[in-house]
Amino acid sequence: MKSANYKFHWFEQEDRRKQLRASVSEEGKLRLGRPLRETLPRFIQVGFDTNAMVLAIADGHGAGISCPACGVMTAQALSRQITAIGLRLPVVFHLERDEQTGYLLGRIVPRRRLDSAGDRRFDIEQLLILFRPILDGIVHQMGKSTPLADRKSIVTEAMCAAAQEYRPGYGDMGTYLEDHIKLTLRTENRQYVEAFGQRSLDQPLSCDDGDGFCLYDTIADPGFDWVGALDGRIDLERFCSSLSPDQQELIQMLQEGFLLPEIADLLGMSERDIRRMSAEIARQRRAFDGEA
Repeated sequence: MKSANYKFHWFEQEDRRKQLRASVSEEGKLRLGRPLRETLPRFIQVGFDTNAMVLAIADGHGAGISCPACGVMTAQALSRQITAIGLRLPVVFHLERDEQTGYLLGRIVPRRRLDSAGDRRFDIEQLLILFRPILDGIVHQMGKSTPLADRKSIVTEAMCAAAQEYRPGYGDMGTYLEDHIKLTLRTENRQYVEAFGQRSLDQPLSCDDGDGFCLYDTIADPGFDWVGALDGRIDLERFCSSLSPDQQELIQMLQEGFLLPEIADLLGMSERDIRRMSAEIARQRRAFDGEA
């Protein structure tokens, strides 16, 4: 066997009884698990980031909140922050030490519920809130040849399907869902790229046997993001089609390397008007990207 330079990452058996956990009950009580309490100082500070949905517990350095021996403390303000973002109580946090800040940071553990058949299923309503940043990022970054409403529907359905298939042994749930959603959107986006490409990109790639041959089938180099490049071109065409004829002509001249005085002369406008038009195009592009 030929020798190779391996870099193994060795794993240890996980003991869930040692996991650092905290929960917030429907009554607004913060409950600190025993392993967590054993790591905390006498005085602590508790915070919550509503955007990241992350709980933080820090050393109070002799001040702040007295860490209760029983592990239960009133946290009405915390419970209100959690419910304000649409989450239902109770919620459970799994905490880990952050090396940079020294804080214990906790993310919400997705909740499972028994369905009518007695099977434990993830709470989809909760997952849609917890992983909304991932869904929004995929919708705005990928598959732009697919209409926006369809993209949103595809990623939501893909997340629901992946959540039911997920098992703890698959690794980080967020990463697993993201990979599955991206794969699904790429697959669904294929039909839109083919149709749009034949209609507006002057590349009607098809064959007589009706097997749906399209641009995807010409991709030879897996290291080059042909699909992303094609999506970008489609996106640019859609934006340009929303501009006035003068604005479209200005963009074409700029791409061809015309200088500002030359453009002003050809369009019969002042250089000041050309700059104003360019600024307006940039504003429309920002608005377009925000909606796409």
